Amino acid sequence: MTRYAKICGSGIGIIVLGAAVVWGLESPAAAQSRRPETVQKLVDELRGMVKRGEQRRLADPRFLEELKALAGKYDWPWRRVVFRENFQDGDYRHDPSWSVAEGRFWVDARLGLRSRVEPTTAAEPPPSRQGQSDPASDLFGAVLREMMRPGDGDDRKESPRRVRSKPAEIFTRQAIGNAFAVRLRLRTVSDLPARIEFGPYQGDRREEGYRLVYHKRHGGGAVFELVRLQPWGSSVIFTLDGAPRLDDGRTHRILWTRDRVGNMKVRLDGKPLLSAVDRGLSGDFQGLTIVIGSGDYGIGAVSVSDIPPGRRPRR
Repeated sequence: MTRYAKICGSGIGIIVLGAAVVWGLESPAAAQSRRPETVQKLVDELRGMVKRGEQRRLADPRFLEELKALAGKYDWPWRRVVFRENFQDGDYRHDPSWSVAEGRFWVDARLGLRSRVEPTTAAEPPPSRQGQSDPASDLFGAVLREMMRPGDGDDRKESPRRVRSKPAEIFTRQAIGNAFAVRLRLRTVSDLPARIEFGPYQGDRREEGYRLVYHKRHGGGAVFELVRLQPWGSSVIFTLDGAPRLDDGRTHRILWTRDRVGNMKVRLDGKPLLSAVDRGLSGDFQGLTIVIGSGDYGIGAVSVSDIPPGRRPRR
């Protein structure tokens, strides 16, 4: 009897055929995003069949290893849904409850959660002290200005001082496991300089956690960064230069996962974007934060899942 006959006789072939029908040519993330419950059920059944095939020696061990690898490829261990939010109720203050730490947020019926942050602006000149002239201070100021004037032949004017706009931040307090999956759907509304970041945080002051940061360099190139925040500073875990742009007016979908051993992967619109490993933060997270540094965004949906306590990563 060939190994394929043994496989079909054991029932594994039926599961493999069913998996092929469900998954087709989709990537693991695409399959999970379309039918997570169906795909995960097939993965669990396939694992069970493979285990029985190993115990009863019903198939070639090498082929069973291939099936185990296939199941691992499509496995979705982040099964506990922490929250899902699409802002269709028109209110971000409940179910789940979001709190604004800085800036302004509102719900747009078409685009979801909205926020707009203008780029840096010139500082206003200090107000004149009319009626409060101090001769000694005026004389001292004049001497300083004369000393700081450019040399002869240099008629350049002093550039106005720039003031960085304060970012807009909104967060929700939700217990999130150390191994998480975050999905975000967003769209840029204008061509303002873009900077947005989001991620799970630890502590009431949100000084610790992970952030996925998107911004554009002065030359116009798009950059994604994975950052670890801690009270004494931040560390860039991974930087991707020349990344696809988010500020193109289209709706984009971001999937960011982290497993129990610190493997992090980010997919953009179903395609692999970056991956990195970091074990710098242990323990669970207290919530998720979204920070708009610059730009005009509509966040159509956001959801978080994690691995239930006690569930171990598959080998």
